[in-house]
Amino acid sequence: RRSSDLEHVAPRIEQIRDKFGLPTDRTARLILQMPQVLTLSWDTINIRIDFLKSIGMRSSQMVRVITNAPQVFQLSVDESLKEKVRFLTDEAGIDKDDVPVVIAKLPRILTYSIDNGLRKKITYWREEIGLAPHEVAQLVRMCPMALSLDIDKNIAPKIRFLYDEANETLQDTVLRGSSFLMYSLEGRIRPRFEFLRSKNIQKSVSVYLVPDDKTFAEKVCKSNLAEYQAFVREKRWKTALA
Repeated sequence: RRSSDLEHVAPRIEQIRDKFGLPTDRTARLILQMPQVLTLSWDTINIRIDFLKSIGMRSSQMVRVITNAPQVFQLSVDESLKEKVRFLTDEAGIDKDDVPVVIAKLPRILTYSIDNGLRKKITYWREEIGLAPHEVAQLVRMCPMALSLDIDKNIAPKIRFLYDEANETLQDTVLRGSSFLMYSLEGRIRPRFEFLRSKNIQKSVSVYLVPDDKTFAEKVCKSNLAEYQAFVREKRWKTALA
């Protein structure tokens, strides 16, 4: 029985790999995430691929969607996928030509609920944070994770830090291309901010988050990696005791 199953699955895996031009590791990732892809008809798969092509997605972008959110193969084109694209253009304000870029950055956006997820995030950025519609569109283009991250556990604490401690705004950081929202507040943002403050150095968040630890310590802080790591360890130890 096992030998028979393998004989049936192996050709299918090869077909999937060849159809999408995937390397072996990405093919494995796709199948591990959604084993059902091995049983879907080619008509089912092709309909979704044709839709992605119709909105202007390039081959490389489609590969990102397929390998990071293979669940799209199980979603209705008319009732789900088209509605997500409509949401991005009509409610998030994304230009039609930018939709493929946004989806390629965050393929899982096609699997999110509009009513229970995406729309609530748009409302938050507009009504709670006070961003204008064009700023929300700019935010989503630059950082689609703004529609994915948990508001209470992730976004709100970072916004409070940005405004209350760093004395910066979203316009100063995220809307200028900073990947601020992508980083951990306690694992990267605050430790670097406090280390800079201990050195009496003032730098914009957009400057000190991107470099690796060694570059940050040496180039931004004029220090060294060992000193920065010791500072972080001490801070975490004191926080644990508090």
